[in-house]
Amino acid sequence: MKTPRTKSMTKELMTSRIHELNPDLKAYNIAETLDLLEEVIFESLIEDKTVKYGSLITFVPEWKDGRKYYDGLGKLRGDKGNPIKELPRHKHIKLRKGSKLRALEKASRD
Repeated sequence: MKTPRTKSMTKELMTSRIHELNPDLKAYNIAETLDLLEEVIFESLIEDKTVKYGSLITFVPEWKDGRKYYDGLGKLRGDKGNPIKELPRHKHIKLRKGSKLRALEKASRD
């Protein structure tokens, strides 16, 4: 595989790499599968389901309660309203490292 110009592994580069590792798979099928995987993960997170992707990473959806916060910049911009704003309840996606990522980090320290 040729070295990519960027250090990012894009979906196109992943498709090419998977095709190199398994030539029986067609590149367009791999790309469609990656798109479907992305869609399934997204829909699961919308439904508040935890998604574990192998031993690499786990996506954990959590709801954060609404809270008040101080908007001190409002005075600098000339706002005459109340500087205390309300942040609504919202979903926050936490990422947990899997065993392979933890092993990779541990090996890089040695």
